[in-house]
Amino acid sequence: MLTPAKLTAIENILRPKSKEKVKGLSFETDFDRFKTGSVKEKYYQSIHKKIISNISEMAGNEPTQVAKMMEYLLDEVGHALGEWQISVSAKDWEGAKRTLHREKVMIKSIGINGFDGLIREIEDDTLKKTEAEMTLMYTQLIDLFQNLQRRISEK
Repeated sequence: MLTPAKLTAIENILRPKSKEKVKGLSFETDFDRFKTGSVKEKYYQSIHKKIISNISEMAGNEPTQVAKMMEYLLDEVGHALGEWQISVSAKDWEGAKRTLHREKVMIKSIGINGFDGLIREIEDDTLKKTEAEMTLMYTQLIDLFQNLQRRISEK
């Protein structure tokens, strides 16, 4: 998965040290425009706008309440990340599922539906999953929540 840290590392490798043009691209402008104009970036920006809109609506568009709810969201995401990291390293899949169940309610309430497929797959007990598969699915979920946390913290 291409995380922001990996993207920054790639960007630092590819970006020329001077403002020279490489194959017609000015890396001071075009590379940054490519990075922020990507489909993935647009998707995450749309999720962020939806979250802000839903939280604002729940808070009655009162700025103080919006700020409190955003703090609550960040606290909850941070708490879930900590619990998942402990559960996954201990291979405690029941504990990880309890956390997922609690977080599922929260992410639905703020309008995130992009995690639905992964959540359904994790919760599907009709198929036996190996520890490697469970680890992979929860690692993906942790990555998604870290991205959510990072994006909400930035704004």
